[in-house]
Amino acid sequence: MTVSSSTNDAAWTCRISTRPGTAPGSPLVSRVAPGKGRADHGSWGSGVRQSDAVHRDQDVEAIVQRFYDLMRTGDSPAHLLSPQLTVAVGTDDEEWWDDYGALITAYVTQFAAMGRCTVHASSPRGYSQGDIGWFEDRPLFTLRYGESVPARFTGVVRRENGTWRAVQTHVSIGTPNAELNLDLPI
Repeated sequence: MTVSSSTNDAAWTCRISTRPGTAPGSPLVSRVAPGKGRADHGSWGSGVRQSDAVHRDQDVEAIVQRFYDLMRTGDSPAHLLSPQLTVAVGTDDEEWWDDYGALITAYVTQFAAMGRCTVHASSPRGYSQGDIGWFEDRPLFTLRYGESVPARFTGVVRRENGTWRAVQTHVSIGTPNAELNLDLPI
């Protein structure tokens, strides 16, 4: 597991991480010069490997499209979800699932009730660091009776036996601040 601390001290960022197999209390530390993106390990330790860097990941982005394809067809998303799912949050206040089986049942039931809908991805972005990834998109759902609903879709995925599977998802429909009587700057 990697824990990052972004504190600028004397124009350096400090990254602290632990690795499996290292002794407890033996973190690897590296200093990263602002704007340089590379570690200066010096006397600070062996540092962060290049493969541990956060990067854009087309395979993570592809899972977003696979979710949308299933919404169109009404098929079960079971193969896209980890059995160790932590939570899936939907647009309704009651749509909060922390049980894999209950979520699969809810998805299949809702997809059937919704009928075939068209999902237009806006520009999904996916990132990963090692075997953990995350994604975001602002899709447009066009429902069977023609109404279009803009939404937000985010999630966290984990690579399990070479396949990305969602461990957390969240779909929401934005509510303008003015509708909530909030006068907040944007």
